[in-house]
Formats: sequence, structure tokens, C-alpha cells
Amino acid sequence: ILSLQRDFYNIITYNKIWFFDDLCLLFLGGCYIIHILLKTNKGEFMGNINVYSGPMKSGKTQEILNEYKRQLIAGRSVQMFKPLIDTRNGDCIAVRNGINIPAVLIKRIADLKKYDVDAYFIDEFQFLKGDVSIIQEMADNGKKFFISGLNLTSEKKPFGKMPELLAIADNI
Repeated sequence: ILSLQRDFYNIITYNKIWFFDDLCLLFLGGCYIIHILLKTNKGEFMGNINVYSGPMKSGKTQEILNEYKRQLIAGRSVQMFKPLIDTRNGDCIAVRNGINIPAVLIKRIADLKKYDVDAYFIDEFQFLKGDVSIIQEMADNGKKFFISGLNLTSEKKPFGKMPELLAIADNI
């Protein structure tokens, strides 16, 4: 499945994909693959919370940028966010290979509710203030989250709201 996600662009380009009400049918390498799209009891697609955590320079931001591209290719509406306190690169998310993606600067987790997109991407989450349950509530309503942040300070203490976020994450 991981290589399927990484090669999503090639699947769309060289093979066939059909989307139905609650499943996706892929014709890949002479085989049909059926992927059932999970829905909530309200009939909406299920959201999830994906967290990329670790020390500095471990590739967290690169991972959310990779997923950002995959979500764009899949035709989902996306928005990148970063904390207002993070003044590096202005209002962009940047990685060492030179890729820059514009981001909305936010101060609090509640600021996310002002934006209605399918997938939310947040870099440097440890600097945000507010109630992490807002993210859980939005995910329960079908929104996808891809979030990166430092889990520990330089003193090896939990950093900001990251412990609370890790506790509700679907994937770490």
C-alpha cells in the first residue's frame, strides 16, 4: 500500500481508476484492486489524523509535503498552515531541497475552523495554542490532517500540545 501511495501519479497516468459512491476500483498491472472508502454514519468520508513527529532534521516537513502532493493529485482541496511564531521563510513551508509551499499563518488551533478544505497540513504544530479536541472533532466530520512537530524540547520534556495530539492520532 505504501508503494501504491508513492506511485499514485503513475497509477492515474498509466492505469485506470474508477470512483463509485463508496469504493474505488483500480486496474493495476492486470489486476483489479478494490478500495472501500470508509464513511461516517452521517454518510461523509471518514477523516483521520496523521502525525509526523521526531527530532529536528528528521524529515517531518518533507513527509507532509509529499502527502500534500499526493492529496493534490487525488483532487482534494488542501491548505498548508504554520504557526505565526515560526518566522522562518515568511509565509512558506520550505524544505532543504528547495521546495517552498505557501502557508496560512495561524496562532491557535481554533483558527483552522475558518478554512473548509478536505485536507489540512500543519507544520511545527508544537508552537500552536488551544484545544486539540477541535482537530478530533473536524476529523470525525470527514477532514484529514497531516501534522508535523517536535515531540520533545531540547531538555527532553513534552513540547506544547504534541502529547495531546499524539494521544488522538490515527497514524504516527
